[in-house]
Amino acid sequence: MRLTPQQVSDIVRLTHEHIHPQAKIWLFGSRVDDNARGGDIDLYIETPAIDDPGMAKIRLRLAFEDTWGECKVDLVLHQQTNPEQPIHVLARTEGIRLV
Repeated sequence: MRLTPQQVSDIVRLTHEHIHPQAKIWLFGSRVDDNARGGDIDLYIETPAIDDPGMAKIRLRLAFEDTWGECKVDLVLHQQTNPEQPIHVLARTEGIRLV
């Protein structure tokens, strides 16, 4: 996994603060491959129902930028009350659970 312990800590803290305190988080995509280089930080976030998921994602992106400066983070948010999509299954099965 190509994230520092501090990045993992920041991801968990900020996601719980801006999305939901019970959110489950997976890293997926190229950052799970230790041999790859570069790449966005792809996060799959599974959460109970939240009021405004679009605004929550914007707040989380801004929190990452405030913490790390300009960064490329892709967020896939799945509320457990909504139907599951193939990307949700892929992210969970091929990703690394952070919390």
